[in-house]
Amino acid sequence: DELFDLLQQDQALVEQLADQLQIDATDPQAIIQELINKASAMNQIEPDTADGWFNLGVQQQTAGDAEAAIGSYDRSLELDPHASAVWSNRGVALADLGRYEEAIATFERVLQIEPTSHWAWNNRGQALAELGRFEDAIASFNEGLKYIQPTAQPEGWGQLHRAKGNAYYDQGRMALYPHNYWRKAISEYELALNTLTPSASPLGYLQLLQDLMRAALSLGQIERSRSLGEQGSELLQRLIEQEQQSGILGIPLLIQSIGFHQLMVDLAVQSGQLSQALELAEKGKNACFSWFLGDWLDRETSPTWDEMQQLLNPSTAIIYWHLSPAALTTFILKPDAPQPIVQSAPPPSGEELAIAVQRLRELDNWVQDWNQQYEEYRQLEQQQEGATPRWRDNLVEKLNNLAIILNIPELISEIPAFVNNLILIPHRDLHRLPLHALFPERFTVSYLPSAQIGLTLKRLRQISPPSDPQRATRLVCVECPHREGEEALLYTQIEAAGVTQMFENATRIDDAIATKERILTALASGYGIFHYTGKASDRPKIPSQSALALAYPDQLTLEDISRLYLNSYQLVYLSASEIAVTGKSAIATESVGLVSAFLSRGVTNVTSSLWRVEAISRTLLTIEFYRLIKEGIAPADALKQAQQWLRALTYSELAQWYQNLATQLADEAPSISEYLRTQANLLQEDTAKMSSSQPPFAHPYHWAAFTIAGI
Repeated sequence: DELFDLLQQDQALVEQLADQLQIDATDPQAIIQELINKASAMNQIEPDTADGWFNLGVQQQTAGDAEAAIGSYDRSLELDPHASAVWSNRGVALADLGRYEEAIATFERVLQIEPTSHWAWNNRGQALAELGRFEDAIASFNEGLKYIQPTAQPEGWGQLHRAKGNAYYDQGRMALYPHNYWRKAISEYELALNTLTPSASPLGYLQLLQDLMRAALSLGQIERSRSLGEQGSELLQRLIEQEQQSGILGIPLLIQSIGFHQLMVDLAVQSGQLSQALELAEKGKNACFSWFLGDWLDRETSPTWDEMQQLLNPSTAIIYWHLSPAALTTFILKPDAPQPIVQSAPPPSGEELAIAVQRLRELDNWVQDWNQQYEEYRQLEQQQEGATPRWRDNLVEKLNNLAIILNIPELISEIPAFVNNLILIPHRDLHRLPLHALFPERFTVSYLPSAQIGLTLKRLRQISPPSDPQRATRLVCVECPHREGEEALLYTQIEAAGVTQMFENATRIDDAIATKERILTALASGYGIFHYTGKASDRPKIPSQSALALAYPDQLTLEDISRLYLNSYQLVYLSASEIAVTGKSAIATESVGLVSAFLSRGVTNVTSSLWRVEAISRTLLTIEFYRLIKEGIAPADALKQAQQWLRALTYSELAQWYQNLATQLADEAPSISEYLRTQANLLQEDTAKMSSSQPPFAHPYHWAAFTIAGI
């Protein structure tokens, strides 16, 4: 995953690996496939050779195991300490793990062997910049330019100047007064234009234009930004047409098209064209969804501002975020408004610019810290250690800080008092954050991946409403606890039994028989509700591999889901999903995952969790949610009420809940019923808990993970 991500964002690295592999390829997918082929051929190679260990390291790095790859590269280097390609790959793997100091030392070993390696100079400088050592990074790029001449290595010379410009730009983002740094960045980009030309390096030229446009926008150079955008868009369109004629549209071009869309949104906002800016933001989202989710969205035209208003009603507003390399923009869509209200970076001047830059920097830092703390939490959870991770301890404080960064109080002040329903349409990393927890309880909050998906679902329901009213009572429950531990297994069984006993037409498929073939057959059988209790994980770097884990080794991937027709389903419930996984997405604009896949196939609502909570919390909330659904409460309202119920639940009420469910399951699941009665008795014997008014599940860890998307 890490190598794939790097290849998508670094065309120079693609060319480097293509040269090392001695193949003619510019597509990361082709590079990955060749690496896999070589790894497969390793079985024919003597393992204890430098090449054998190197190939094993490549295989491990391709599979996302950078730690193991480093070990293999070390074994290879013991046998051949002068192999610059091995040192280079080792440095990239270290950088993938955030071990930048070690990566820098490794790239220096490459340069001792091959001082004219522009890749090594580039990687060394970027690692220094990642540490915030911008002056050292710039000095490193300058040193590299002594060895890399424009006549001998025009591509490498241009890429070093581009990287130096990026270091200046990022240094500006960290500064109180950034203008001077951004002007220096533009000077470096202009030098790079001498060798990164449309004919010699079309992708490098596109990347350079995008960087130059970003810096120009940050300096308020509107006309120059518009000209750069037009140049890039024209070249991009020509390249796309060429690739379409060959039948293959490469990921790098898709990334560039989305990058230009993001900056054109910023340009439209700064030009005062607010409706057009929103339409451009939406168009960029839908281009990404169409790429990964098949032709379902290809038949649709990205909606206009007027069309987006069909999602509104007198009690509903939309908050729509857009995050570009240069700005965070928030659109507020209110009923009967002539155009969206925009909250974004002000015109770049003086103190206002400093505030805007600081806001974007604070969000970047917040997300980076969230990623680090959440990854620690996942590791502790997997190791089943007793210590509470700091991610969970700091969750309330982190969410309060996020509300300040996103200006939530100001957003709320723009929403009329008669609006009590909010549709949130996040962007990039914001997709995996509990944004609903930042808003007052007056609002019922639901999510959409894009306005187009919401409009298409609404149109589907109007054109072809579910023909069989009984489908809403037909539920299929797939139980795949995957051995999380005895207690988790037991609560998964309680959840499945508690949910299915509410429905007359319920089918349970347990772990042992939950094969991919059986689940595909069940999904095609026209149920109204699909309830899944197992591990559901998004893969941001390779979205097509996002999957529901089934009977080992089967899984239902996003690619499988995108081929289904699920218009009969009013609800998909993924009770143990994990959407808050860290790492940059493959396409630097959208979070394409399981939720958007199910919605794109016609499912009306998808309930999922951003992180995996304790089994008891999940079970309590899930069963209460379905109880409310059975009472006729709309899914978004049912989730809100279930969360409020869980937050307020006391130990004495929990004991009564155990007793009530035990009675309901006495005939269908006697062993579970007996366990529930035992738990109730244990609680009732604990006088301290029974007399406590402190709700044990009030912390947002227990309830804020659960979200609902759809209409």
